[in-house]
Order: sequence, then structure tokens, then C-alpha cells
Amino acid sequence: MPKLLRAATPIQILVTGFALIVVVSAVLLAMPFSSTKHDFQSFTDCLFMTSSAISTTGLVVADIGKDYTLFGQLVMLVVVQVGGIGYMCFLPVVVVGLLGGRLSISTRMLLRESMARPSWLDMVKFTKVILVSTAVIESIGAVMLAWYWAGFMPLGQAVYAGIYHSINAFCTAGMSIWTTNMMGIGSALLPNITIILVELLGGIGFFVLYDIARQSKKMVRRVHPRALTTHSRLALTVTAIVVLVGTLVIVLTEWHKPGMTAGERVVTAAFQSVSASTTTGFNSVDIAALGAPALFMLAILMFIGASPNSTGGGIKTTTLGVMVAGLWALLKGHEDITMFRRRVAKRTLDSASSLTLAAVFWVTAVIGIMLIIEPASFLEVFFEVVSAFGNVGLSMGITTKLSTVSRLLLSATMFFGRLGPLAIGFSLIGKRASPLHHYAEDNVFVG
Repeated sequence: MPKLLRAATPIQILVTGFALIVVVSAVLLAMPFSSTKHDFQSFTDCLFMTSSAISTTGLVVADIGKDYTLFGQLVMLVVVQVGGIGYMCFLPVVVVGLLGGRLSISTRMLLRESMARPSWLDMVKFTKVILVSTAVIESIGAVMLAWYWAGFMPLGQAVYAGIYHSINAFCTAGMSIWTTNMMGIGSALLPNITIILVELLGGIGFFVLYDIARQSKKMVRRVHPRALTTHSRLALTVTAIVVLVGTLVIVLTEWHKPGMTAGERVVTAAFQSVSASTTTGFNSVDIAALGAPALFMLAILMFIGASPNSTGGGIKTTTLGVMVAGLWALLKGHEDITMFRRRVAKRTLDSASSLTLAAVFWVTAVIGIMLIIEPASFLEVFFEVVSAFGNVGLSMGITTKLSTVSRLLLSATMFFGRLGPLAIGFSLIGKRASPLHHYAEDNVFVG
């Protein structure tokens, strides 16, 4: 075993670690003490649930509040929390904080692979930032939600519901202990705004949160320069654009449906737009009742997803931003890709394009297979697969009706989406080596 570990790359160890967490938590979930029926549960269903939890997707084949005991619910919550902030974040806490030791070189390599961050930012310091910001944001969200729900249920239940849903909102998992998910809050402002803000903070990325806090300190101290990094500015810009466009499209395409005021339409549309773009997956309306244009818009938001180094999934906002900037540079005939008066490396565009292409290949293949074996419509299958890849959890209601093969495919898709297509590819290829020679260059015509 030690020889295997030494031979494995950091990414292979990361992928294996995630897989082990999925299997172990699935075993715990399958035990009689996790079920309200006090009987063994289907391991395939439990594997689907824990894959959904570790990838912070939110697609479910069981009713968490009704089918699981408190132990089972807490297993799901712990897996969501670990999946949301990354299990590698706990290593520095255990090794340095609790055991008083030092991180080995191999552990630092694993941390470097698991957490996207600038080279100038110390990994241990950044890990502390992740853990502290997670605790603070989730706590504030839990208090606000518990305050709201305390008006409708006993205080103990309200506190538990607040904690459970705040963690799921920040980790962009969207798993609820209620059968109707968030449909019970309707267009009430306090829970809607609380969940929207917690989702955005979870989906924007830990480095962006760190960068905003760092520059805010400089502003208070009147220290210059104090501009956000190019990454942060791009992530914030693309996030704002996709959320606003998504909200506008949903409002306009669903405007003809009766039963809500103009303000309520905007609130519910913003809730669903943020839920899809941050890949959280909470729903305050019946997703299956939405029209095709709104569903297509949600699918686009889910595929784009959140920002890098966040709790969300998808191809990521900055990936989209870099590809758009690359296209603009090509159309303008510019050699350099620029944004915010900074030049972006061509290798970044190559990575963004490769990641997106790999995602499209995988999603297309899974959709094709499921269309063959499932009686569902194209829109239902398309929406389900994109939701699984984006680690979102929104569904048109076909998840519980799917066959075992489709559930396994979706489990793999959630895993694939959470770790990233390139990470999965690197783990399969193993250690990379530079080519020993280069072939002669020739022309290939495209477009």
C-alpha cells in the first residue's frame, strides 16, 4: 500500500479519497439505524445519495426528512459539509492544530492540487480562511433562517432546520429535510434573501472572499493599491451577468402565469436563477411546472455553474469568461487575450476550452445512453443530466423513477462534475512527462 501511495499522483490520491468517502458514507446510510423503517436500504440508492452529497449536487432518490433517522440525516449533512469545503481542508487542522505537527511535502502537494489559489498565498493560511469563513457565513445564515422558521414551528425544530439548510445553501448542495424543498417559503423576503446571499457567498469562491476582505482592510487603512485581482473581478462580473440574465429570462418567460404579484415574480425568479447559477439546487417553485424557455435558461446556468475554489460545480464562471475573452481577441485579430488591463496566458484558454469540451462530451454521452434506456422525454433527461454534472440538484421529478443503470450513470456524472473533467483525466493518465521530441508543424483548416 505505501508503494502504491508513493507511485500515485496527488490528483489520483484526491480522487481515491473522495471515492472512499462516498463508499463509507453509503455503507453507514444503508444500515438499519439510518432508516426510519429500521431495515437495510438499497446500497445503490445510498451510493447515489452520498455521491449527490459529496458532490454537493442535491439530487435525491429518498426523502431525507421522512426516510432517514436523525443519524442518517446527520450523515448526509456531514458528507455535504466535507464535500462543500473539500476534505483536504481538514488535514492542516488535524496535523497542525490538533497534533502540533508539520505538514509533509506530499501533503502540501495534495493541498496545492485540491485548492486553487495564487502561489503567493500560503496554503495553511488559506485553509484557515476557508474554515473560518465557512463557519461564520453558515452560522449567520442559520440564525436568520431559524429566526424566520421559529414563527411557524417549535424553537428546537427551527434551529435544526436553520442549521441544516444554511449548511446546504453555503455548500451549494440544496438538500432539504422537507419533501417540497423550499416551496414552503414562497416569496417571503427574509428566507429568500438569506438563502440567496449564503448561496452567492458559497458559490463565488473562497479566494474571492479572501481578496474582498483583504482589499477592504486596505481601504479602511487607506493603503494603496487596493484593486481586486483579475480573477476576482472576472468571477464577480460573470456571476452578476449570468444571475441578472437568468432572472430576467425567467421573469419574462413565466410572466403570463397567474397567481403572483410583480414583486413576487422577481423574488422567485431571482431565487431560482441564483440557485441554478451557484449550483445549489433549492427550489421555491415546482420546477416541472416551468415552461421550456425557463428550463433551458436554468440548464445553461447549471452548466456554467459557480466560480473556481468554491463549493459549487459546473464548468465555472471564469472558464466562460476566459473563453469569451479568447473569442473576442480572435474576432479583433489580437494576439493577446486581455481583460481588466491584464493579459491572460494562452495556456489558461487551452485549459478552459479543454475542460468545456470534456464536459460537453461526457454530458452528451450520458444523455444519449439515458434516452435509450429511459421512457422520459428529451427535456427531462437533458435537464437531469446537466443538473447532475453541474452538481445542482434541480429536477423535473424523474429522479426516483430512473433505472439502476441511470442512477449509476448520474452518480458518476456528479462525481465527474465535482472533481472536474481535467482532474479525472489526469488521475487516469497518471504522471505526466514532457515529450522527448516534436513533430513537424502542418496546417489544419477549421471553421
